[in-house]
Amino acid sequence: MEWFETAPDPPMNEVGPKRILVLDDQEALTGLCREYLSSLGHKVFEARHLEEARECLRRESIDLVLCDVGLKGGESGLDLMRELLPRAPDVAVCLMTASHDLQLAIDCLRQGAFDFITKPFGMAALGRAVERALGRRQTMINEREETDALMRSLARFPEDNPNPVFRVDGAGVLHYSNRAGQSLLREWRLELGEGLPETLQGLLRQTEDANDDGSRSAVEIGVGDRIFSFTATPIQGGSGYYFYGHDVTEWRAAERELVRLKNEATELSMRDQLTGMANRALLQKRFVELTARAPTTGERLAVVLLDLDHFKEINDVYGHEAGDKVLVRVALRLNEALRDDDVLCRWGGDEMVVLKSGLPDRESVEEFCRDLLNLGREAARSPALGAPITLSAGYAMFPADGEKLDSLLQKADQALYRAKEMGKDTWRGYDVAEDGAVFRGNPGVLARFNRTVNDEGIDVHYQPLIEATSGRMVAVEALARWTDPELGTVPPARFIPEAERRGLIGRLGECVLRKALDDLASWRESGLEIGLSVNLSRRQLLSRDFVSFVAAEVRRRALPPSLLTLEITECPSFFDTGAGRDRLEELAAAGYGISLDDFGTGYSSLAEIATMRFSELKIAMELSRQVVEEKGRRVVQAIVMMGRAMHLTVVAEGVETEEEATVLKSLGVDRLQGFLYARPMPADDLVSIFGQSMVNGEVRR
Repeated sequence: MEWFETAPDPPMNEVGPKRILVLDDQEALTGLCREYLSSLGHKVFEARHLEEARECLRRESIDLVLCDVGLKGGESGLDLMRELLPRAPDVAVCLMTASHDLQLAIDCLRQGAFDFITKPFGMAALGRAVERALGRRQTMINEREETDALMRSLARFPEDNPNPVFRVDGAGVLHYSNRAGQSLLREWRLELGEGLPETLQGLLRQTEDANDDGSRSAVEIGVGDRIFSFTATPIQGGSGYYFYGHDVTEWRAAERELVRLKNEATELSMRDQLTGMANRALLQKRFVELTARAPTTGERLAVVLLDLDHFKEINDVYGHEAGDKVLVRVALRLNEALRDDDVLCRWGGDEMVVLKSGLPDRESVEEFCRDLLNLGREAARSPALGAPITLSAGYAMFPADGEKLDSLLQKADQALYRAKEMGKDTWRGYDVAEDGAVFRGNPGVLARFNRTVNDEGIDVHYQPLIEATSGRMVAVEALARWTDPELGTVPPARFIPEAERRGLIGRLGECVLRKALDDLASWRESGLEIGLSVNLSRRQLLSRDFVSFVAAEVRRRALPPSLLTLEITECPSFFDTGAGRDRLEELAAAGYGISLDDFGTGYSSLAEIATMRFSELKIAMELSRQVVEEKGRRVVQAIVMMGRAMHLTVVAEGVETEEEATVLKSLGVDRLQGFLYARPMPADDLVSIFGQSMVNGEVRR
């Protein structure tokens, strides 16, 4: 792939052309750096590993080293930087890395890097980083020359130095202090002729023990509300040492602010924007923390899945704003029943998960569920909504019912389904004897589901994807739907996991793809040129015949492969299997679009994504809903910029409000999808609702 994008040249650094060494094990990257920096007048040398870089530094007078943090064979540009700091302080170092970890950047700068740039980067970004590093190098050289000049001028130095300066003998006894240092001596209640504070005595011992390689040790010491960094230097041509202090209070405050902002961003990324409840990432984090201490404490946890009964009717009749208010009131009220260790998470839509610790037995969990339902019922009560709103709940216990969060949630979901079957406004616990009750607990349901899948009776609904700049419908996503004659509409979250467990997911996926391609061909014949997105399961992707199956179905309908995009959900299993990678490569090579769905849920490695032939990135709905806040906008903006750098179409899912849509458009998202534009619907409804507007692509709500 291309690591660099074309960009206008930055102005030449005021210090003029320099000699630059580029250390990176990627030949293409170093070559591009050489061409670009040479065009700015710099003389550029290249190295692939540390020894080659050391040889260049011994042979050439280098001004700047541009080096990668991670090299092949376990080598690191950090090692070279640490070697240069004591021996060649005039050589500036600018680090490159593919990591986007803020803490890594802080650590590298604190260790002596002059600047820091993350891959992939554009030409302008490279030029600016080099210019900043060379500028800081020149500033450092100028400051040191000025300091040396002051030291040579006893009439002015160090008395006029605004920073504290002390002179001590070999035993650490004070013989001189400038005016700035005298204020520190008063704070320490010391006078000339007395010994240094113990912290500075330790620095003196380190300086005496140091090898004669020009290196300097430093120590920070608090004085009142200020922080000073001290270094010690032997007096040239005399005995004793100079101690030079520098006020670093503002630097440390800036670092603390960076850490605070990082923590805020982390906290924001783990919270639902509407309700303030935890999101799935925080739920997983807290589950790991609580279960890690279980072997020593014998702790039991309850995973409770809650659902607002008839919530869809609230949204349909009174609008999403009324539904949002109900969710917020319920979340605030339920939090009152929780301790600091407990977690309330918004799982999706009107579903919530409570992770509750400190419950000794199932009777306690039953009592807790009763309290939750009572609190939720009280919070959701509103005369404006007419009929009272109730909650249903299902729970599973750790470790009795399972030791992994996914398994416990699945079992809690089964218990919730049984609570719904019992008339709602109640709760049920997971019972191993009733496992899979949605199918086995109701005679005939499993047989009907098998028959539906085998007879290709699964329905397909479609949700439009809207082009952000024009408002045109440019594609639709195909979604599986199942309506049982006795149970009615069964949510995909319940029948798709069952299909996976019973090995039916492959046939179900083929059924959805065939029907969706039939509809796509029909629309195309009527003059509608739009794209189609279809979700893939892991089992489908690992099937040897899957690529040929897709090719045959597309060819049979005389459809261009470019109209079909195959979506995979962001999860580790797609990145740790060679067969899956091979299938994706074959599909991409055949001209089909490959979309990474639910991006931002925390599983994908940027390095992995960069090596795979994705054409589309779908931002998870949790992130789309956070763009109305500044921190959320920053996260989405970073994803959009990454997508641009990798030449990917960026789609935002779960768009529900005009405000969200406006912000997402301003951030550069290419396509929008969500209830704001349309809910999933059958093909006939799609045509009847949008009518002629489907032909010219305009979506009218």
